[in-house]
Amino acid sequence: MDLDLSGFDGLEATITDILSRTAPAHRNRALADIGRILRRSQSERIKKQKNPDGEAFAPRKKKLPMRKHLSATKFLYPMHGSGAPRVVLMKSWSFVGRKYVVGFDIEEGKTRTFRRDKIIRFLSLDAADQNKSAGKWYTPGVKEQAMFKKIRLPKWLQGWSQADAVSAGFRGDVVRIADSHQEGKDWHPVRELIGLSAEDEAMIIEKIEDLTGAS
Repeated sequence: MDLDLSGFDGLEATITDILSRTAPAHRNRALADIGRILRRSQSERIKKQKNPDGEAFAPRKKKLPMRKHLSATKFLYPMHGSGAPRVVLMKSWSFVGRKYVVGFDIEEGKTRTFRRDKIIRFLSLDAADQNKSAGKWYTPGVKEQAMFKKIRLPKWLQGWSQADAVSAGFRGDVVRIADSHQEGKDWHPVRELIGLSAEDEAMIIEKIEDLTGAS
């Protein structure tokens, strides 16, 4: 999924007109710089959680609030989800929807998630179970934070140029994820991760004029 300036006729015509009056070395330098500008501007806009038109991204789907249980619970659960049963003793736990139980697993020494439909049976607790210490409570689920923090990094979001073209876009494993948001697929609302804003157009033209002395 790439942003190609050939899709913006007015801007492409302006750039072509300016570059046609420059030496090849200056032209190549200008295109390379535009690629870097596009990559940086797309990354900064994603960081601000905005579409190219300035509208904010559609918010995350709200998570249902959970009720934390401070008392312990104990049950039989298959090892690694499919092995021999083991006794799980949990403190600071909660049901997450109808499918999961999340809490601090005393034996494992960390917060873990279990499928409710795989719990063999719940067990009774004794005083020793209640007195065992637990770790710090961890609230599962996605916190309210910026989306796409990783895919906007240079490893995944890149800009590049060729002899007569320049573009920016995603590469690697994140392409499918980015495309599903860009196009509103797989139940995601449309979030335009890649696009050209009015500020981008102004920056690109200014950069070309500075580099080529066409202003």
